[in-house]
Amino acid sequence: MLVTTIKDFTSNKYVKEFDSKVDAIERKVTPSIRKFYQDNYFKGVQNFLDTGATGYDNLFRVEDITKKYQQLYVDIGLHIANWYFRSFEKYHKKADPKPFTPKWTNAFSTYGSLIAAYNAPLVSGTAKTSLIKLTSRLMKDPDFMRLGEREKARILRKNFRQYSDYQARRLVRTESTRASNYAVEESSKTMFSEDQLSKQWVTMGDARVRNWHQSVNGQTRRMGEPFLVNGEEIMRPGEGSAKNTVNCRCRMITIPDEGAVPITEISDIGVGIGESRIPSFSLETITNTVVQTIATAGDALVEGVATTLNQFRTQIKETFEEVGLKINKLQLSTKRSLKEYNEIQSQIKSLMKKYNYATYHNDAEVQLMFRSGKRFIGYIKSSRLSGKTKVINLGSPFNTRNSRVRMHESNMIGKFDRRFNSHVDPDKDYLSTTVHEMAHLLTITNTAQKEFVLNLGTPGKRFWADLTKIRERYKTELITLREADNHVVFNDIFLGRYASTNADEFFAEAFTEYHLSSSPSKYAIEVGQLIEKYYGK
Repeated sequence: MLVTTIKDFTSNKYVKEFDSKVDAIERKVTPSIRKFYQDNYFKGVQNFLDTGATGYDNLFRVEDITKKYQQLYVDIGLHIANWYFRSFEKYHKKADPKPFTPKWTNAFSTYGSLIAAYNAPLVSGTAKTSLIKLTSRLMKDPDFMRLGEREKARILRKNFRQYSDYQARRLVRTESTRASNYAVEESSKTMFSEDQLSKQWVTMGDARVRNWHQSVNGQTRRMGEPFLVNGEEIMRPGEGSAKNTVNCRCRMITIPDEGAVPITEISDIGVGIGESRIPSFSLETITNTVVQTIATAGDALVEGVATTLNQFRTQIKETFEEVGLKINKLQLSTKRSLKEYNEIQSQIKSLMKKYNYATYHNDAEVQLMFRSGKRFIGYIKSSRLSGKTKVINLGSPFNTRNSRVRMHESNMIGKFDRRFNSHVDPDKDYLSTTVHEMAHLLTITNTAQKEFVLNLGTPGKRFWADLTKIRERYKTELITLREADNHVVFNDIFLGRYASTNADEFFAEAFTEYHLSSSPSKYAIEVGQLIEKYYGK
């Protein structure tokens, strides 16, 4: 269908054609993704049959998944961009979109790389987990283990063919929405300046559409403005939090203003970019690009990075829910920037990925706060009956204490460092309260263990027994060094005055230094290694 009037863009016929174009390219690209999954799974199956282990470390590599994302976004993007470009019949009857292919290829490949920087590790982890779970289960099945190698291989490959098909279709369906809507925007902006374009959110209108998506059907915004979807600001369908992206089929229509004039003659737009090919991106390049994009492009929505406080609210709740903590109330501080909140969330996710936070937090309802007060910076509050966490306060930049930098002159009495807290790198100081409180959250406190009857088989009891030994050695050494007037070594191992409060605070301060200092002290390293022993994944 060619567009001759503005109304044509939003007609049911046009939207259906858009949907059919997306369906067509999905069918075309899915086999390649399915084969990628299947090839990796079958390698794991063969390793399992040969050695009894999956050898998953060499499977579903992030760099390979990133290349698949790049190619996927280029294939989908070019397909939709070319079709959409030809829709502007009213403005250019004989224009050929081919001159724009190099420009679009670059744009779509880069966008795919940005998305992969966040999604590829998740895709890799999910696939490996599927492989490990199934093979581990079958290894415990005596009937399966009695089978010959050929029959084992048949059963395994049958299962992983099904997994491959399901995971490929889910990935393509999710990414095709994001890629196609991005392509529509790029295609229309090739023709018109942003200030001549509006955009409209359009749903499929069937029973599969989310209720809150259906409620914004027809919502229109200027090109540079976000849609408001269930309280979340989203630049295009397919972006935003998981609840708004997974399996979303909504479309974005861009609409030139009445009387809109193309930027210039078609023959002069986007020519001379170079050959049409997918750029080569290293993982380092991709990561740097993501960081730069977040810093410079406020409307660049990439999964995992909030672009609004509402989006951050949704994401931080989802992050804690993954370890069994349901956030029933959330309070933010206006003293923190969105950039800081994103980095705090990244730090929390990093800790949750490294440690088993789910040990004591099954279905706990928690109040999450970012509010420091005059008498406290942050805290964790637990129920005295169950030991379950009730409040997590990760603080705001409010800090009446002194610097966390070693040998800071204003914190010294004589030659001995008297800083209140443990050492962290200056550029990471704003993360220190978060990491400190996340330490308390990781294991039920030593204080609580004295109040509750706990399962002796839990790691907590053993952890605190070993930590107490480290703390006693630490206190003894500090006394010895002070008596010997050895301020050099004293200052090097000193974890701050707050660490002397009790075992809980000694642990939290050592944990903070271990994660946020480029030169942690020997006791911070000991505590870090101990927590990895008992709570590491």
